[in-house]
This record gives sequence, C-alpha cells and structure tokens, in this order.
Amino acid sequence: MFIKRINKIQNNAKQRLQELRDKHLTETSELLATFGQVLKASTKAKETQDNAVFGEQVQSILDEHGGTELLLQKLDEIAVYNTNNHLPLMWRFYSANRKALFSLVRSLDILSTSADESVIEALKFVLENQHKRAKYLPFEIDLDFISSNWRALVVEEIDGTEILVRQQLEICIFSNLATEFKTGDACVVGSSSYADFREQLLSHAECEPLIEEYCRLLEFPANPNDFVKHLQDKLAQVASSVDKICAVDKQFTINKDGEPVLKRIPSLPQTDEVEELESKIRALMPERSILEILCNVEHWLNWTRHFGLFSGSEPKISDPAERYIFTTFSYGCNLGPNQMARHSQGAVTSYMISYTNRRHISAAKIEAAIRDIINT
Repeated sequence: MFIKRINKIQNNAKQRLQELRDKHLTETSELLATFGQVLKASTKAKETQDNAVFGEQVQSILDEHGGTELLLQKLDEIAVYNTNNHLPLMWRFYSANRKALFSLVRSLDILSTSADESVIEALKFVLENQHKRAKYLPFEIDLDFISSNWRALVVEEIDGTEILVRQQLEICIFSNLATEFKTGDACVVGSSSYADFREQLLSHAECEPLIEEYCRLLEFPANPNDFVKHLQDKLAQVASSVDKICAVDKQFTINKDGEPVLKRIPSLPQTDEVEELESKIRALMPERSILEILCNVEHWLNWTRHFGLFSGSEPKISDPAERYIFTTFSYGCNLGPNQMARHSQGAVTSYMISYTNRRHISAAKIEAAIRDIINT
C-alpha cells in the first residue's frame, strides 16, 4: 500500500510536468525565434564590426517581442518546467496522502538489511517531527543518500547555516524508503514479500556439511586450493580460445591495454541489379513533400474531421482543413507557429496556427487521426 501510494504520487507529478511543458510549448517556440533573430543580427554585426548598430538591433528585436521584462518573465516561467525534474511538483499530490503515509509507516516495523542505516535514521527524524508546523528543521541527519535534485529542494542555506525544508524532506525520505523496499535494502518484520532476505540464507554451520555434495554435483573440487586451480585452468582455456579467434578473425582484436575492439564490418559492393532496381523505383515513385503527403492523405481519409472546437461546435474558421494541415505540419516538424508563418507565403499567420493548436487540437484527437491512418 505504501509503495503504491508513492508510485501514484510520482506518476501524477510526472504527468503534471508534461502538461505544463505542453502548455508552455508556444512560448518556448517564440523565445527561440527571438533568440534566432538576435544571433542573425550578431552575425551581421561581425561583418560590419559595428557594435553600436548591433546593440540597437538587439534592443529593437526585444522591443518587438514585448520588451526585456516580459521576455524575462516568460523565460522564468518556462525554465521551471523545461526539465525532466518532476520532484518540485510532488507536494501537490503528496499533501492529500500525508496522514495515510505516516500511519502506514508507523504501523510497520522497518529495518535496514545493510550496514547503512542512514535512510532508517532519516525516517525516524521525520516521524519525530511529524506534528511540527515550522517550515524549516535543523540539519541533524545524514542525507548523503539523496540525489542532487532532491538536495536542491530539501536543503537551504540561511545566513551561512544549512537547514532542511520540512515538507520536501518528508516526500524525499518516503520516496527513498519506497525505493529501499523495492531493492531489498529495507525490510518489514513479519512481512512476506518485503521480509529480511538474510533470514532465508543458510548459516555457515549449516552450509559446511553440504559443501562436498554441492561441489560434486557441479563438478567442482571441494578442496580450496584445487578449486582455485580449477578456475584458473578454465580461464586459461577461454583465453586460449579467444586468442585463436583473434588470430583468424581480424574484425575482433585486443589492443595493447587488454581492451577488446570490435571493428566495423566492411560494406559489400552494390551490384548493378540493385542500382537498376533503385532507379526504376524512383521513376515510379515521384518525390513528395510532407505537406503534399498530408494533403493527399486528407483527400483520401478526411483525417482532419477529428479536429475542432472542444465544445463540439462547428469550427468558425475559414478553410478549417487547410488550417489543420498547416498546424499539424508546424508542430509535427517542430517548426513552431512563427517559422511556419514565415515560410507559408502569407497563407497563415503565427497567431492562426497557435490559436488552432490551443483551441481545436488535443492529444486524444491526434491519436484518433493517427489511428485512422494506421488502420487504413
């Protein structure tokens, strides 16, 4: 129950991160387009070596896109979610499960199966401070086992003193405890699936009378010295066979440092028949652009019928099929609305593409269109 709750919290946080990244995708494209214009201005400035003109051009580009303050604000918003780090979003989903998780942990007799007791000690510290409402706790425990992403959330420095953020510490310790359960580094007394694996091992006194029979079944010498000699002979046989392979097959070699090297297999020369076949295929299959392909498939399948307003009303935009094809191409090829508008020769604007993507297209609708194409 504990592991399932922690997994659900983590999955919800990852899903929320993806939603936020998708939400800010348009703003990311706009910022990249602005940065591209600055780089082009920089290239021209190097040719003319006029820094004053370059500065004016950069300021003009920034003003054209809303000014420095607005761009910095957008950058801060995007930077928070433009990573694979879902940990900052876990508190939102953890808070509703906090009481249940504490109850679960308190009802279990948890032990470490290794000499490292740092997670168990940290868990005791969290349980002792369960009912405190302070934002920070004193840094009195060993947290060397947590990752750098967790450390950035859990540890803060105030006036030169490191302290712990209580809420993030709880999530961090519970997440690490769930991992310890799954890897067998922590166990629960009286459990079946999460019991201490060491209790299932035979003691040395129980093993000693069984050694001779065990070695006989595996055809190993029971004497320690003979056993080592047996392994050395086996290794020598394998090394000898590898040396023979290397002597014949020059693709696999061992360099002077003793490291194996697998060389690339030389490609076979193409026959005249292959070239003739390729030329005939090219003659019968004319080259198509991606936009042409999208238009042809739309003509055959009408896949854009899946797109439209989320309310289900008829789209109130002119030439909706054309707009949907432009939008699909724009985001499917990672061009973004600005680049698409620039290369469409006035057929659409960046606002028309971004508006269509936000109001008429969703992941479920794209999946439905893809399903039609694959089935056909």
